[in-house]
Amino acid sequence: PVYFGSELERLPKIKLDNMLSGDLMNSELIEERSIIVGFARPHNVPGLHTPLSLFHDLMISMPEYHALALNTLLNDQHITTLSSSLEWLLLLILITLSAFIYHILNTQQASQFTLAISGFYILLAWLLYRYTSIWLPIIEMILAQWLLYWFDFKHKLFKSDTRLRQRLVNSSFKLADRINAKFLAREEYWSQIMMMLHEVLNLNRLLILEWSPGYHYPKEIKALHCSLADLEEQQRDYNRKPYTIAIQKKGALLLTQPLFKTLDVAEQHYLVPLIFGDEVLGFWALAIETRNWHNKNQFEAALKDLALQLAESLYHRQQWRLRNQTNKKQLRRYFQVEGGDLIYQSLNKSITTLEHRLTGLENIIAELETPTIIYDVFGLTLSVNQSMNTLSQSFKLTPHQSTILEFLMTLCQTDIETARHYFRHILLEQNAIVQQVTLTAAIKRVFVLNLQLFYYQEETDGSLLNVKKGILCQLVDITQMKLQNTLKEQVAERLIFQFRNDMQSIMTASKLLSSEQSSHEEKRMIAGILQGKVNAHLKILNEVETQLNVELDASIQVENYPIDAKEPILDAIEKVNAIATEQQIKIHHELPALVSLVFAAPNELSLVIASVLTLLIDDAAPNTDITLELEERDNWMTYTFKNSGSGMPNERLQQYLFSDDVDISDKFNSLRRAIKLITHWKGTLTASSQIDQGLSFELRLRSFI
Repeated sequence: PVYFGSELERLPKIKLDNMLSGDLMNSELIEERSIIVGFARPHNVPGLHTPLSLFHDLMISMPEYHALALNTLLNDQHITTLSSSLEWLLLLILITLSAFIYHILNTQQASQFTLAISGFYILLAWLLYRYTSIWLPIIEMILAQWLLYWFDFKHKLFKSDTRLRQRLVNSSFKLADRINAKFLAREEYWSQIMMMLHEVLNLNRLLILEWSPGYHYPKEIKALHCSLADLEEQQRDYNRKPYTIAIQKKGALLLTQPLFKTLDVAEQHYLVPLIFGDEVLGFWALAIETRNWHNKNQFEAALKDLALQLAESLYHRQQWRLRNQTNKKQLRRYFQVEGGDLIYQSLNKSITTLEHRLTGLENIIAELETPTIIYDVFGLTLSVNQSMNTLSQSFKLTPHQSTILEFLMTLCQTDIETARHYFRHILLEQNAIVQQVTLTAAIKRVFVLNLQLFYYQEETDGSLLNVKKGILCQLVDITQMKLQNTLKEQVAERLIFQFRNDMQSIMTASKLLSSEQSSHEEKRMIAGILQGKVNAHLKILNEVETQLNVELDASIQVENYPIDAKEPILDAIEKVNAIATEQQIKIHHELPALVSLVFAAPNELSLVIASVLTLLIDDAAPNTDITLELEERDNWMTYTFKNSGSGMPNERLQQYLFSDDVDISDKFNSLRRAIKLITHWKGTLTASSQIDQGLSFELRLRSFI
């Protein structure tokens, strides 16, 4: 090879005339030197393409090329190339080292390494050529490096794809076991589905068809009052209408032409595609009598929801059949080697199944009537359902912003050390916390706080291991149960008191009845008194039995059961005490030590009394008293409220309370709502007013023993 380098600039160039003239300077220049004689290159003739033209944009003539070649031979500056054996040895060493490095790098790092090593090869080749005239096989080195990278990339891609396929097969088996796909593949399951569809939708005929890829004709899974034979031959081809239209619509298609053979009754025919994971798995054909086809939109919406569940069940049925047609080893090989795009379709369907189940579970938790919070293992809030949000608004709780420790401190009215003890008890000792808590705001409610761990299962070395996932916090409302227990206690206390008093009278009457000094008329009178007492006690016992057998229903809007007659008064006074104090009003009440129960609801009765007191406070003159009296007579409990104030015309007061034709303030609106409650309790509320004297109210409720 010719060495170009920078030698061309150092080679002297002399015109032939000057050399032949015998000039002394020229004679010394050419003495004992080799001379190349040739024609100078005209300007209009292109020169030779050499490495000088690539790097220096210089074209040379043929004599110049011969001069550089002769100079290379004379100065022993020829470029040295490697022999074939050395080239193969060099490539083998580079490939071995690179293969070892690729083995410990990931795909992204391997690509960066390949680019870097290619640049290093180019730099090394230039340096060796520039300073030692050694030419490396740069093209072969770079080509070998990139081929090795390509093989390593494909190998890692294949290994990753194999692991993915293996995981998918295992996940499919686990998912099938969790969903109980074996049951979904049984004939009894589909028979039950057919009967439920018939009963719920009032269908006349229905047919579920399965579509296998590569086949134009369906296979019957289950039918009711019809069969596949009821479809004409041309109506069984999935590549024809109406199947293609139903697939495009992706929903229930009302057919203009009957799909089944016509009967004597008028019917509406539908064709519903069963699509799961963007793949058509089958069709649901049905017919409903026109006289039962009332609400078209509602009916088609129900078909859509049921078709989604049918499609998922059909998918699990197909997976179960595929799994049982061959053993696991052959199935894994089918997925890993021969499956092609089937692996990704199956992955998409598995993800869709899990999404459906996860969304369903999230909706169940969100719609639970039991207030629920889900915490992670660090005590941070993951999820709060709607019932807990509603409860939090009523009682000023902050479950979203609070940790489990802060929430326990607020809910249980405890200190930080106790809250930490509860948290350690749950997380470390894996025990549940069950505790009764009471929340008080405008109303009072009692709950059972239930805190417990929940887990997910992870398979390790062939065994299932429970891994802590978080903490489930639930507040179970036991207000009604608490009220029923309180009712029983109050009834028992009242019965004991009343029976004890009556027993004294009965014992005295019995002594008089057995006394010989009592006349016949006196004995007869005493016997009548005893009979009256016995009848009264029997009546009381019957009333108690009737009331205790009544189930308290939390779903009803207005509660009505025996309650303590005095506690709502005290609660109401506490509610309005701040307003009364601000206006220098005193509330004076005279309550008997022992009174009967009354039919009402404790929270609502407290609000009713508070509404009455609020109106009386607004009307009262400063530094006056509001009196509240409680009296029982003739099985009625009477609450009397009076104030000393400005009052108003009595006629106007009656209109404010009972007439819908006048505009009233919020305070009178509260009283009107109170009157509706009292009416539901079968009680009465009356009011009177005198100008410059004040207002008075009388509340009468039915008493109970």
